[in-house]
Amino acid sequence: MCKNAVFQLHDTVFFTEDDQEIHTEGFPIDDSRALLRVDHKDIVTAVSSGNKSRVKLRNVIIDGNRPELGIGEGGLIEWGGNGSEQLVEWVKAYEPRGWSVLVLGHGDDLRCDGSIARNNELGPAGRAEYIIADGISLACRNSTVTNNTIIDATDGGIVIFQAPGSLVANNMIVADERVMFYGISMVDTGPYDGDFSGTRVTGNVIDARGALIRHGIDMGPYVGCIPEEEWTVRSRGAVVSNNVLKGNHMGYGFVISGVENWTVTGNVDMSTREALRDRPDECFGRLADTPGSFQVNAAASEGTFQDEFEDTVFAFPTDFWPLHTVVSEKCVSDLIGPDLLTEIRLGQGGSLWFELEAAANGELIGRCIGLYEPPEIVEGQRKLQVGVSSCEPLCATIEFINLSSVHVADMTNAEFLLDGFLVDCVGLPPSIAPQKAATCIVEDFVTTGFQVLNWYGIPAAPGGWGFEYPFGG
Repeated sequence: MCKNAVFQLHDTVFFTEDDQEIHTEGFPIDDSRALLRVDHKDIVTAVSSGNKSRVKLRNVIIDGNRPELGIGEGGLIEWGGNGSEQLVEWVKAYEPRGWSVLVLGHGDDLRCDGSIARNNELGPAGRAEYIIADGISLACRNSTVTNNTIIDATDGGIVIFQAPGSLVANNMIVADERVMFYGISMVDTGPYDGDFSGTRVTGNVIDARGALIRHGIDMGPYVGCIPEEEWTVRSRGAVVSNNVLKGNHMGYGFVISGVENWTVTGNVDMSTREALRDRPDECFGRLADTPGSFQVNAAASEGTFQDEFEDTVFAFPTDFWPLHTVVSEKCVSDLIGPDLLTEIRLGQGGSLWFELEAAANGELIGRCIGLYEPPEIVEGQRKLQVGVSSCEPLCATIEFINLSSVHVADMTNAEFLLDGFLVDCVGLPPSIAPQKAATCIVEDFVTTGFQVLNWYGIPAAPGGWGFEYPFGG
């Protein structure tokens, strides 16, 4: 393809024979590379290997165009599959509509072998507030993933689905403007039944320089709060060495839970922990530890681990998300129409989110969702009890009981989100005296089906209540 050429894709580009290649003439590595842009609402994948072997995608730019077209299903670049020895290099790709920028798939009967992804720049991908996405999703065995730069891939920078025999080395993974779930994830046990034999993760740098990375490198299927009786599976065989964590917004660092014959040595944590929560969490009756640099569930993990690792009780991973999502009512109204939104909020359309996403333009709902920082909890003892019950028609009553015998409960900072929509609670007083109760009523967006109400800024820990409306239904 010519330099600076632009191709608006109305269909996926498929390789049709082994040994084919797509590249920009002269093999530039700057913005003069040819641009392939997804430009049709029915297209998610820009380029597919077509299950062919030794095909090459080199020195191009690929725009998944999610901000314009919304979400979809699939990877932006679908590689691997039933082919072998495929190459992706010097590709800049971003804004996938689906779950990953670059998929190196395992293929039928796990036959993919020897894919190479090197010197690529991938991301941003997905939104933390609505439909996250990987940078690289690796499942092809004996693959090489090296010297890639992955920025703001909101699920995992690199997610390794075992891919036995693979090398993942010298990649730079950065959270710049978007919250990321993982730097590198090694938590999945399929499709190779947890077999990471020969998989080496080494020399990678994970930098939470501008936004939160909730987990630096996770290893094993039981990262998080999981009942002990479910610790029945082990991943095995990987070597994780000489990786570096950096940045001021890291959650957990190096985390191990549910592995055997596993080696973790020479890794360095130079990052700073994000101040994620202001209260302790419990995991099935045990007090969960706060995020740290090197943490292992020792009862479920065996191998060679560097000395810095400490035995840890993990909390639910989503418990350490300091932000919430919030939906713009005006944006949704403009997108799907005020009449339909009114029907939904009156409970005439069924489940709120099902109806929103099924509406015309529903694939663009992500435009209306942003990250929201809840207000701080007010000073004073946190002895406010909160309960939710039903009222008619289609409303929820919230009851507050101030259990303190001396402190007045300040309610002026109280805020409520119902399935992500900021809602009013009618009748909420500015304060509640000691040993007194108060109620308020939420009417907006209470619909049939399951919903979650969250509350913030009151003298109780941030909380939530999931309910089926009608209550008890």
